[in-house]
Amino acid sequence: MHSLIYISRSLLTPANRAREIERILEAAHRRNRALGVTGALLFTGKNFAQVIEGDPDAVRRLMQSIRADPRHEDVRTVGEASCRRRTFFGWTMAYVGTATYVQRHIDRLLAGDAAGDPTQVAGLKRLIFELALADGVDDGSLRSA
Repeated sequence: MHSLIYISRSLLTPANRAREIERILEAAHRRNRALGVTGALLFTGKNFAQVIEGDPDAVRRLMQSIRADPRHEDVRTVGEASCRRRTFFGWTMAYVGTATYVQRHIDRLLAGDAAGDPTQVAGLKRLIFELALADGVDDGSLRSA
């Protein structure tokens, strides 16, 4: 099992944001289910942060597609590791929603000495998981069948 966390800068405008995020999530559910990938997406209004878990080859293929998506830029992998079990088991793609207060954490991960810091990366992953649970994602509405 492989886990990857990336951060990217959004190119969505306020006018198209809701529609495009809905499209991202629809595509993610289909593609992730087919690839056996689980994870969660967080949006701050400025950045996306996403956790992807699955077979290493599936995660790599998915990242190629994500990097080519014109709705964001400056895609940076901030954490990557082998893992024994999934954190987001059963979620083809949980969506946390607009979590603007996480922006400071993301800014620290992208700048200076904290860039790629394993403690900061683990903290971001934990935040995404906790926010997904708090948003009611654990009710099964976004879980794979």
